Amino acid sequence: MWILGSIAIYGMLLAAPSVVAGGDESSSKDAAAADSFGRIEQEARAGDARAQFRLGNIYFYGSEGRKKDYSLAAFWFRKAALQRLPEAQFNLGVCFDKGLGVKEDRLEAFKWYDLAGKAGVPQAKYNVALTFRNGLAAADSP
Repeated sequence: MWILGSIAIYGMLLAAPSVVAGGDESSSKDAAAADSFGRIEQEARAGDARAQFRLGNIYFYGSEGRKKDYSLAAFWFRKAALQRLPEAQFNLGVCFDKGLGVKEDRLEAFKWYDLAGKAGVPQAKYNVALTFRNGLAAADSP
């Protein structure tokens, strides 16, 4: 879990692929990372919500040899969130809350936090509570 200000981010980075024995270690790592990324991207494009979430995390954190790209992270989080993956709903909420890759929209962030919280993501429940405490949502909000 990562903390951005008072907002928690839920997600897991992928473990770095192991190095193939022999040859140039650096090029082996690069090839393994590209292969791993390619598989994840292929699964994500085929509609796998978990792969979409993982791809969102790759772009959010700048891992697997990719640069940080919050717009792509939000794009993939949204794809997974629309398939009701709670972790992706939460991370999409963070993107809207902080304006990372999308226009900042606290109401939209609250919507995604609320969905993730109802699905059992503790950090989402916390962020919903913060939203109420800070007066950014009313008790009868969606």
